[in-house]
Amino acid sequence: HITPDLLEETQKISGVADRCPVICEDFVRWVVEDKFPSGRPHWDAVLNGGCLFVQDAAPFCEMQSKVFHGAGQAICYLGLLRGYRRVKDAVADHIVNDFLGKYLAVVLEHAITAPEGFDLESYKEEVYERLQGSDQELYALALNGTHQIETCCMGCLPAFPKMDTAAVKPLVLLLCFWLRYIAVAEDENDMPLEHAPDDRLEDIAPLAQVLWRNAVKTSKGEGGETLRRPPPREDAKAFISHAFPRAELGPTVLVEVMASQIVALRANDITTFITTVARL
Repeated sequence: HITPDLLEETQKISGVADRCPVICEDFVRWVVEDKFPSGRPHWDAVLNGGCLFVQDAAPFCEMQSKVFHGAGQAICYLGLLRGYRRVKDAVADHIVNDFLGKYLAVVLEHAITAPEGFDLESYKEEVYERLQGSDQELYALALNGTHQIETCCMGCLPAFPKMDTAAVKPLVLLLCFWLRYIAVAEDENDMPLEHAPDDRLEDIAPLAQVLWRNAVKTSKGEGGETLRRPPPREDAKAFISHAFPRAELGPTVLVEVMASQIVALRANDITTFITTVARL
């Protein structure tokens, strides 16, 4: 947000009375395919090492999507449910930070092939540093969240071991937090949550609410007796399939794990669920 104090600070730093400054992070990197028929431009000198000339930019695009933008989705909904509104505040929370670490660990292990000579561990540290210094609003990360999750997170699913619960669970928990954000629209302190604009929200919200409503361990029978209910597998499958029609669910435990985890999430507060029940 542009405030008088920000305008004054900007003028002191730059010496320019800019009434509409554009605020950005202190990070620059261009990845450019080295295919210049008339000679390479000297962008590497201008950007102080922030320009990489490579033969194939595709692996770098994949890392940007699945690691950096995927990390944003991983902290977005858990951060909002924990009561935060800005990225750096969410990442400073040890519960959010720990979840982010576990999410990135499985993505980097299974879903990313590093370009030759590229250090993934250093890249992960760089992602952390960028998020820790980001003043971006979490709602900005939730903008068109269905598409963001499908592209940056569900895109990792085919690379995960097919029947490995441990590998798929961080992604499942991200989906559970997202579903709760859609279906309940309150954080764990019972403060209202707005829904960021999402082209798919109107379509998927009813399915999210059905899944959340049926995510209970027991119900009352006609005679008042307590009946145990199985995890809502069909509701989970319907929600995931409708939200991500292009997702390759195939032989994976994602639906089964989500059905059980959403029941546990509904039965517990966020903190208890992620620190005790989910057992990442």
